[in-house]
Amino acid sequence: MKLLNSVGSSLFFLSALLLPGTTATSPAQAQNALLCSRGTVCIYPEGASILSGPTVSYYRYGTTKLYNQYNEHYVYNNQTGGALAALCKNSNGTNCPIVIAAGRSLKINLTPYNSIKLIKP
Repeated sequence: MKLLNSVGSSLFFLSALLLPGTTATSPAQAQNALLCSRGTVCIYPEGASILSGPTVSYYRYGTTKLYNQYNEHYVYNNQTGGALAALCKNSNGTNCPIVIAAGRSLKINLTPYNSIKLIKP
């Protein structure tokens, strides 16, 4: 019974992380739960469980082109200190209508986005 309560608590924690606009309770829990290193932004595989771990992660401020990221993916901003992650339609980091705050995740169709920009606070 104790194991079931523990699993139930973990699933509740994960469901809270996956809802857009929710905040992780702590960076350490988010790192363990989503396999995304602290200080990075992670993109998870299309159609796969978020528990499978990210396919790519970004940790340097600035713009990076996105390659082969189509359809729905989870994007998790596990940066610290209020750093932002912007999804941009142009490959040079411009026209960025989606901004994800630190500690937040979002499920989004990445097909129209050609770059990701990590922004210092």
